This record gives sequence, C-alpha cells and structure tokens, in this order.
Amino acid sequence: MAPPKTRVTTVMASVLRQRILAVHSGESAPQLVENPANSPHLKAMAKVCAEICKSCAKKCEPHIDHLEVCKACMNACKECADACAQA
Repeated sequence: MAPPKTRVTTVMASVLRQRILAVHSGESAPQLVENPANSPHLKAMAKVCAEICKSCAKKCEPHIDHLEVCKACMNACKECADACAQA
C-alpha cells in the first residue's frame, strides 16, 4: 500500500508541475515560496525533489539538440533542482 500524500508532498508536486508547465509554454516559472507551516520535512522533501530533477535533466541532455521539449524540460528541471537545493 502506498503511503498517504502529505501536505508538503502535494505542495512540492504541484509547484514542480506548475514550473515545468510554465517553462514548456514559454511563461516565466512561478517562484518557490517559503512554506508558511515551516514543516520539519521540507528540507528532506526539497532534497528528494532536487535529486529527481537532476536525474531528469541528465536524461534529457542527450536529446536537447534535436528535441525542443527535452531542452525545455532539462532547463526547467535544472532550475527546479537549484531552487530545491536552496530550500
């Protein structure tokens, strides 16, 4: 059985989805904001998010010269990884 989603998981997934969709559509990505609940899990979640984004960017990199979607995804993931690393 999968563990239940926490508020932080839901918020991080939503922010990540918004950032990727914004970059893919040519808009500026919304900025991450400080968690008002000051969750003790925020740093751990941000670390996981950063690792996932780094891994995704690495997988996209070989394709950026011939697939625009991979270039946009790679850039969004690198930006998200940097933002998560600062959380």
